[in-house]
Amino acid sequence: FLKAGFAATMICLGTLGLTASAAGAVTVNFYTIPTSGGTPGNSVNNVASQLTVDVTDGGTGGLFNFLVSTGLNSGANVTEIYFSDLLGIFTAPLTVVSQAGALFTTGSANPGNVPGANNATPPFVLTAGLLADATGRSTNGLTIGDSLLMGLSYSAGKSFSDVMAALTNGNLRVAMHVRSLTGGASDSVVSLPTTPVSNVPLPAAGLLLASALFGAAALRARRST
Repeated sequence: FLKAGFAATMICLGTLGLTASAAGAVTVNFYTIPTSGGTPGNSVNNVASQLTVDVTDGGTGGLFNFLVSTGLNSGANVTEIYFSDLLGIFTAPLTVVSQAGALFTTGSANPGNVPGANNATPPFVLTAGLLADATGRSTNGLTIGDSLLMGLSYSAGKSFSDVMAALTNGNLRVAMHVRSLTGGASDSVVSLPTTPVSNVPLPAAGLLLASALFGAAALRARRST
């Protein structure tokens, strides 16, 4: 059940005639980390333009919906995900709320930080424990048409307004390692500062269900540790 597609769940809820309520939301875009030589990545095509993360308020934590769109890198495959939370907005563990077509586990990754972290501007500082990778890497990574929803619990006194502010000023960043690019290359990307958009209508029951799934996933993660 936890692996059911989140998008499909939202569609089903909409068909039941559920009312909508306002909730904070923001879409995060990415840039490619340059290589040590200063070139904008290894691939001839810019994979960053194909990657987004929709961030919403799950009630007790933040929900991160990772997407890979169609583009010149038809085989683009996200295999590792990393979070930099400089203000301690969230607490570990990072949890997989739902996934379809991908198979990620959290708490560790190989490599242990996004490749080229020091070449990002500013350097990407990983927050311990807030990372994930795909089982079998390229065979279970996030590709075009897949879905991956992750969640993080708020620390005491923190809320989604802190998340939106941190995404804007760079105190909260997301990085990804993407393989199987054109020519067999791989590149790393880091989130860009963004201006949050609040009061985005979201299905109320859908938000509650996402929060419930997030809570269940977090509980299972805590029990496993």
